[in-house]
Amino acid sequence: MKILVRYSLLTIGLYLVLSSAISAQSTSPDKKTAAVIDRQRAYFAAIKKKDGAALSAMLTDDYVGVYADGIFDKALELKALADFKLNDYGISEEKVAFPNSKTATINFKLRVQVFSTAGTFYETDNILCVWTLDKKTWRLTSQAAVKTKTPNK
Repeated sequence: MKILVRYSLLTIGLYLVLSSAISAQSTSPDKKTAAVIDRQRAYFAAIKKKDGAALSAMLTDDYVGVYADGIFDKALELKALADFKLNDYGISEEKVAFPNSKTATINFKLRVQVFSTAGTFYETDNILCVWTLDKKTWRLTSQAAVKTKTPNK
């Protein structure tokens, strides 16, 4: 549990420290930036398709997700995503920064449409992800999501 708390504090710290670097990032994406954005979009496409194998391959073994309902390791994240009824999503305002050659952070707005027993609902989140380059493949190491206040559609 102490390790998960440390990871969550690290994620929050990264979010605060890197947010100024992210905002200063150029809007013209280079190949490396485009690769991270493409990988992030592929992650959400895999969630929508319920492609557990693709999702598992994209997450590092020590993955940590920080959400309002708790801190998730890789196994818990994959279980939660298998049950998540994502109908549609949109990603906007993507900003990418590279603290070093093997680490990328991406901050973006995520708008989702989700089905539940209570009906369809919409949510907009501010997401910060940390991707690491592992054998020439970007893999998701950490993700933090914070809901923004927007009315339901």
